[in-house]
Amino acid sequence: MGLVRFTIILVVVILLGCVTSQTLEGRVNLFGPSPTAYVGMDTLQGRHVRLTGPLADDLRKNYQGQQVRLKVVQTGPEKGPGMPAHYEVCRILGHPSP
Repeated sequence: MGLVRFTIILVVVILLGCVTSQTLEGRVNLFGPSPTAYVGMDTLQGRHVRLTGPLADDLRKNYQGQQVRLKVVQTGPEKGPGMPAHYEVCRILGHPSP
């Protein structure tokens, strides 16, 4: 019973997270040296953020170097220079309209 309750709570938290999401727009790239490189975005507002979650790999493979709009949920704060805020990607909205 405990596992079922935990699973239900986890699903609700994830769904609420995507409901309370925000939209980011900017250029997607890999940042940092290999093997610690990560998928990130330089937003149009001049912020640098780290993108996480299963869709971050799709961004790395299919959208690297391109400007895109994303629906995201912040999962970690910015901790200073070189340590950007973390955002989990809920949805890839595609390329921005001109």
